[in-house]
Formats: sequence, C-alpha cells, structure tokens
Amino acid sequence: MDNNTNIDKLLEQSKNIATQNPQESYDLAKKAMDLSKATHQPLSYGYSLFHMAYACRVMSDYSHGLEYAFQALEIFKKHDNTIGILKASNIIGIIYFYFGAYTDALDYFMNSVSKIQRDTDASLESSLYNNIGEIYRMAEDYSSALFYYEKGIEICKTHALESNEAVIHLNIGEIYYRQEKYEASFNELMKSYVIVMKHNDMINQGEAETKLGRAMQMRGDYEAADRYYKSALEKITHVNNKFYLVELLIEMAQLDELTGRNPLNHYNEALEHAINNKLDNKVCTIYKSLSKYYENIKMFEKALTYHKAYHVKEKEVDAVNLSKRLEILSVEFQYFKEKQRTRKIELLTNKLEEDIKVANEELSHLMAINTTLQKETLIDELTQLYNRRGIDRMFITQINEIGSVTGVILFIDIDHFKTYNDNYGHIQGDVCLKTLSENIKAIVSDKGFVGRYGGEEFLCFIRVKSLSEASQYAEILRTTIESLSIPSLEGLAPTKVTISVGGCFGHIDALNLKHSTKLADQELYRAKDNGRNKVFVVELY
Repeated sequence: MDNNTNIDKLLEQSKNIATQNPQESYDLAKKAMDLSKATHQPLSYGYSLFHMAYACRVMSDYSHGLEYAFQALEIFKKHDNTIGILKASNIIGIIYFYFGAYTDALDYFMNSVSKIQRDTDASLESSLYNNIGEIYRMAEDYSSALFYYEKGIEICKTHALESNEAVIHLNIGEIYYRQEKYEASFNELMKSYVIVMKHNDMINQGEAETKLGRAMQMRGDYEAADRYYKSALEKITHVNNKFYLVELLIEMAQLDELTGRNPLNHYNEALEHAINNKLDNKVCTIYKSLSKYYENIKMFEKALTYHKAYHVKEKEVDAVNLSKRLEILSVEFQYFKEKQRTRKIELLTNKLEEDIKVANEELSHLMAINTTLQKETLIDELTQLYNRRGIDRMFITQINEIGSVTGVILFIDIDHFKTYNDNYGHIQGDVCLKTLSENIKAIVSDKGFVGRYGGEEFLCFIRVKSLSEASQYAEILRTTIESLSIPSLEGLAPTKVTISVGGCFGHIDALNLKHSTKLADQELYRAKDNGRNKVFVVELY
C-alpha cells in the first residue's frame, strides 16, 4: 500500500469516528500529518490539519482547533485548493460561533457561500447555510434563520443529502418551539425523525426523540413524552454522548416534576455527567432548576444553596469564556504574518470600538429598563405621585445634594374620606384622590415634591425660607381644595371635599428628618382635633 493510500485511509477513519471518539480521530489525523510531512505532500498535510481541527472542535479544545484550521487554510490558499479553503473556513467559522463571536463566524460562512456557488460540494454548501441559520437563531432573528435553513433544505433535497436535511429540520423545529408554535415544531421534528430512523443515525435519533418528548410534554401527553425519552436514553447511552445525555436527563427530570415524581435522581445524574465532562453551561442550568425545585417544595435552605452555586458557576463560566477568547486572540496574532499584523491590529481595534459601542448601547438599554422598573417601585399607581418608598428616596436625594434642605413638610388628610367613599362609592373615591393629586402637584410644582403617604393622606415637601411662607403654602392648599369641584361619574353633580393640613418648617437634614416628619404629623392631628379643614404649622425644635 503506497503512502497516498495510507494517508487517505487514516483521514477517512479520522472523519468517520470524529463525533464518537474525537481523541482517537485526532490521533489518526496526526499520524496522517506526520506521514504527509515525511513524504512531502503539502495538500495531505493541510487536510490532516483540518481533521485535527475538527476533532479539537468536538473536544471543545477551540484554541488548538483554530490554530490547526488557520494553518490548513494557509496551505490551501498557497496551493489554490478551493474545497480545502472552504472546509477550513467553515471550521474556523464554527469555532468562532462557539465563542459567541457571531460577526466573525458569519463573515467566514458568508464568504465561503459566495465562493462555493461556483463549485459542486453540495454537502458543504448545505452545511454552510445551516451554520448561517444557526447564527441568526442565536441572535433571535428567526425570520433570517428560517430563510437560510430553507436554502439548506432545498440543496439537500436536490442532491439527496438526507443526513444534512435531518439536522436542519431539527434546527427549524427548535425555532418553532422557541416561538411557541408547538404543532409546527412537532412536524419539523417528525420530518427529521423519519430520516434519521432510515439511516440508523443513533445520535440524531436520540436528539430528535429528546425534542419530540419535549413537544409531547408541552402538549400534556406525558405518556408519549416518557416513551420518547426512554427510547432516546437507550440510543444516547449506546453511543455514549454525554452532552446529549445531560440534555435528555434534564428533560426527564422536568417531566418527573410535572407528573408528581421525584426528579432528583435524573437531576443528580445529569449534574454528575455535566461536572465530569466540563459542561459548565449545563451545570448552571441544573443548579438553577434544582434551586427552583427546592423552593417549590419549601426547602428554602437547599434552594438558597443551589441558587448561590448557580451564580458562582455563572461567574466562573464568564471567566473561562474570557480566558478562551484571549487564547483565540493569541492564535490570531500567531497566524497572521508580520506584514499583516498592522492591518489585523487595525481590524481588531475597529472591532473593539464596535464592541464598545454595542456594549454602551446595551448598557443604555438596561439603564432605561432599570429606570422604568425603579419608577414602578417608587410611584403610586392610582395617583402617579410618589409612594412611601418614593418619598423616602426624594428626601435622601435632596438632603444628600447639600447636606440639608430648608423648607416645610406638610401632611394633608382628606376630611371624612370614609364617609365620602360610603356615599359615592370607591370608584368615585379614586376620582377624588386623582383630582386632588393633580391639584396639589400643580401647587407644589418645582418648589418641591408630593407623594401619597397612604390611603387618603398626602405628604408634601416645599422649599420655603420662613415659617410664614410655609403657612401661606399650607393655606393655599387648603383653600384650593375647599373650592374645588370634583367631577362625578354618570353625570351626577360635582362633589366637594376639604382637607386638614399639618406642617413642620426648618432646616431638615438626615439626623432630624424623622423628628420633623413626626412633628408635621402631630400638627395634622391637631388640625383634625380642632374641627378639620384647618392648617397648623410649627417651626422645627
């Protein structure tokens, strides 16, 4: 047997076992590489590097995989080997994809697609369209993802590439599942399942049955879900694929919870496999699920333990991903020749600037969301005034700005509001509260702030310079409300109410805020005790 035959045989063996036994696949490709080097066969050397890169990708050794892929790409470009260029570019794109560098991955895939249309490797072309679809799926641009998946399906059907077609149907089924189109998802999964059952493809059979079980679970057909899961377990265990096994065990545990069975055996087995095989993202998922499970059965201490474990692991995953990204960056610099590095640095700088821009946009988006959420927690829903928490926040903010503020705290209480509600109803009572809120807020304006302290009671803070000015504002509030006509429902005559006001004027700081508020509250009760519709304001002492 000549050297070419030996090399081809080694590479074919490496290809066939890459997903089942990636380490052995790598070793076979390495042998082919050494033989190619010894016999001066550069293209075989390049294809050996490509298969080594593929095996590394399966083993999640991305930095070495990228290094081998770049070396292979350089050889294929030197010898103008189009198919080799496309294959190396595809694996580079896949590795970038696994790192979340979707823009770089998309560049490699799109560039390869534009070139492959002039060639005849339909299997690679359909894979590229599937990979582009995967990027758009991860970006949650589902319409674009489906567009590229369908292009891949069309090529598969034209060239009878059923194995590739089965994978794409699985991915389409996943998109429909995320969109909660469960019937459409089930139909796509069944298309895939019919194909993989014909070809005795146990890995894809197991994955399809796992997702079919999940679909049955969503339909509420728990018996069918259980049958699919058990069948998937048999196949995935046979091929010893731990990644798919962990995914399946998680789904089985969730079915246990839905059917009232104890899910811990499945969760714990999934966790053991995930830890042993360094499937850190799956470890995070399981910790989070266990925390929720223990919370549901009111074992709060255990729930807290797994909740903490989840967040610690999540931070660890982020740190590991950053480390791997730096490894990838190092590989890129090693690959590009000295004369190209200046250009590469420029490209990376531009990319960094773009990433910073995207990050800042995301930060602005999150800040806007947080502002909205914060507003919801500080604002009274009915009156749109500050609630008790909002009042406290406003005092803290204003005091912190200069250390103290000079002004008056006013408590306002609607007189006989219970009687008003009894006579006119609670809906009319709400109209009254909203009408008074609008008028009080207009009087206070930008001189301070106003909040609903609780029930029919309001609190104002107004920046004034003297006790007499404080009393004037309190009297303006009382007389304005006394003269106010409150709209009535169903065409009835407008209603009237009065208010009692108590206040405390002075230099208010963090130390005397509580005391000042107490004095204002005491003056409110004094106003009520003196017949209501009265104003009493004292100076801070």
